[in-house]
Parts: sequence; C-alpha cells; structure tokens
Amino acid sequence: NIMMKQLQRQLFLTLEVAHPDNKFSQIFDYFFVGLIILNVIIVCLETVESVHKSYATLFDQFEVFSIVFFTFEYFLRLWCCTVSHKYRHPLWGRIRYIFSPLALIDLLVILPFYLPIKKTDLRFARSLRLFQFLRFLKLTRYFKSLKMLAEVLANRQEELVSTVMTVMIL
Repeated sequence: NIMMKQLQRQLFLTLEVAHPDNKFSQIFDYFFVGLIILNVIIVCLETVESVHKSYATLFDQFEVFSIVFFTFEYFLRLWCCTVSHKYRHPLWGRIRYIFSPLALIDLLVILPFYLPIKKTDLRFARSLRLFQFLRFLKLTRYFKSLKMLAEVLANRQEELVSTVMTVMIL
C-alpha cells in the first residue's frame, strides 16, 4: 500500500506541469505538447481533400495512437488525482476531478472516438471532428495565458453554453 501511494505520488508529479528539477516530467510535457500540436495540424491537413486521400491510413493510425495515449493519460490522472488536497477523497475526490474543466476537456477529446457511430453519417462525423480541436485546449496545463483563458471559460460557462446552444439552433 505504501509503494502504491509512492507510485501514485510520483505519477501525479510527472503528469502535472514539470518542475525544473524533474527531467522526466519535462520530457513528458514536451512530448505531450508536441502530440497535441501534431493532432491539431493533422486535423487541419485532413480538411484538404487531396492530402486526406493520400495520407488517410497514416492519419487514421496516428489518430488511434493519440486516442490510446490520451485515454491512458486520462485514466492515470484519474487514478493519481487523490494525491492533490483538492481531490483527496478516494471516491468524491475523483468525481470532483472528473467534473473539473481540464478533465472535462480531456474526456471530450477522447469520447467521440469511442462513440458507436456509423462512418456513413458524414454530417455527424464532421461535427464530432470539431471536438478534435479541443485537444488544443489541453495545452492550458502548460501555458499561463491559456490557463487564464480556461479560468475565464469556466467563470462564464453559463453564458457560453447558452451562446453555443443558440448557434446550434440557428
């Protein structure tokens, strides 16, 4: 049990934004930021029909790799979040973590991949593609200005939801 707690703590420190003395955490952060940026670039490239046709298999393989990585990272964060005082309770802390803004973004990034949709319903598939841009929001963990943006989004959540609903209705 003590070894498990130590592993949880070490993993928590690695998954959080890197400290200057934690080289492994810094490497993880650079890899993670690079993966997110590559995902955003690929989503943009896929909108060009000729590029999409030429590299569809490669894009699909990269998508699967990314989703597996993001899913694994999500569940590791969920497992070790109890190290933080904010999420200390083993059950309620994890539930509170699941509904935190960054965890919700993480979930919205991976969830469309696991939804059972038909590939033939292109309009729905295209709308789910917009969620892939949420990967860019995952960068809020790593940049101070993006953290401020995330705080603003969280504080104005009700207004934004009503605006999005209005836009969807229109």
